[in-house]
Amino acid sequence: MTVVEHVVDSPAELRQLVAQVRADRHVVAFPYCRVRELVGDEPQRYRSGHSYAGGSATRPVRDWWRCRCGGHLVLRCRMCPDVRLDPIVSTDCTPRRTDG
Repeated sequence: MTVVEHVVDSPAELRQLVAQVRADRHVVAFPYCRVRELVGDEPQRYRSGHSYAGGSATRPVRDWWRCRCGGHLVLRCRMCPDVRLDPIVSTDCTPRRTDG
């Protein structure tokens, strides 16, 4: 038996992969699991230029937005309107803020 692992980056890619393996009569099973991870390194500076490092006034507010892709990490500045989402919102995403 041969086991092959694929990593996809979006729900659209997952749908395409599932369609391919369903059509292949040699595939016996295709279990999958969702893994949340940052894409690349976490940013060190706000887009306005000041650093994330420092006391509670400069550290970003971390939040999570649910989405059909699994979710987005939200980094929001306490001093300016800068908001970053990771991963970036794709065309098939439906991000919404979690309550609480």
